[in-house]
Amino acid sequence: LILQFVQNEWIPAYSPTIEDNYRKTLQLDQQKYSLDILDTAGCSEYSNMRDLYFKQCDGVLAVFDICNEDSFLYLQKQIQHFLRIKETKNFPIIIVGNKSDVALQRTVTKKQASDLAKSLGTIYVEASAKLNINVSDCFVQLLRAVIKPTFFNERQRLTRPSEAQKTSLFTSLRERLYVYVCAHR
Repeated sequence: LILQFVQNEWIPAYSPTIEDNYRKTLQLDQQKYSLDILDTAGCSEYSNMRDLYFKQCDGVLAVFDICNEDSFLYLQKQIQHFLRIKETKNFPIIIVGNKSDVALQRTVTKKQASDLAKSLGTIYVEASAKLNINVSDCFVQLLRAVIKPTFFNERQRLTRPSEAQKTSLFTSLRERLYVYVCAHR
């Protein structure tokens, strides 16, 4: 998914590493954002590194394989762990089901994924890295969730940040948005 988004290519035999960093500029509503993207799909055994990145990221694409129920179960555990690390339930997360191009082989239903997204107060998007379907949309939706001023109180009815806090948040986001992509391979 990340390679398709950043480099416009799909690699069928992708082998994950401990972590891969990518950067891409994305324009949204006449504003440019620099996205720092960390792919940690291969680092389940390096949880300290992952947790350090969790603490500083601005949003999460939580990706699972719709044809692999274990990846969906793993993702749910990762999200709960992530929310404990962030010490909040009010955080931009987009649930992404990858491999929509082979939907006939799915083992995770759209309802299961949508129910998970609904329980987190977020959305579910199906994508295909192979065919480049909804790949950019996943990142755009996450960016919108991060920069949307009302996002902070829509999900858990928390108090809205002050105008000064919003200005500070948007200023730092214009410089760099940290995105963590959680996936299980």
